Amino acid sequence: FIYDPITSKLGPLPWDGFDENNIYDRKERIFRLADSYHEPTYFFWKRMFADLEFKKKYLSYIEEVTAPGYVEKMLDQLKEPIAQYHLALKEDYPLYPFARDHQELINNAKLLRDTYLNPLNALTHHPVQKTKDSDMITLMVANKLVVPIEVTKLTVGDRSIEPVNENILTEIEYKTNRLHYQTFKIPNTLIHGKADIKLTYNILGTSFKGTYKVKPF
Repeated sequence: FIYDPITSKLGPLPWDGFDENNIYDRKERIFRLADSYHEPTYFFWKRMFADLEFKKKYLSYIEEVTAPGYVEKMLDQLKEPIAQYHLALKEDYPLYPFARDHQELINNAKLLRDTYLNPLNALTHHPVQKTKDSDMITLMVANKLVVPIEVTKLTVGDRSIEPVNENILTEIEYKTNRLHYQTFKIPNTLIHGKADIKLTYNILGTSFKGTYKVKPF
């Protein structure tokens, strides 16, 4: 998409990848949260996605527009103007298979949803640490996804620890795959028997939820 400075809104930008002989379909260009444009030289792009509220809203719309049936519904609602655009474009690109675009939109929506909004196997952790002179234990957890995760609840056995401070788990770092660990403090008095430590979380800005269990020691 592009930023329109007149309306202060973002608008879709078509991918121009056809030369009458080949279609250059670059799937990586649909993954804007893990894109080469995040290099420091692309200051505006990087700064925009560094804003957590923007990223939260961005992911909420990804959930909406990639929902099963959404693309098909929109294509049906817009079929008349789409047909008119196709007629105009065929003047310059008579060999382009326009019907292919509809299926590609559906395929890309599923690919985005499966990649960004899949909460499975999302977290990892360091072994729980306990010191003799402290009444707390330390749990260090990292996010393995390319999207931020929000921890909504931390429980030990049937006991809930509220509130969860600093509960946003930053996504894995682009290119280097560096993990960013977040520390959670848990009172020693809550650790007894074989009770699991459990984190309940969701992908930031979406309804996609998951749980992660940790054995205390």
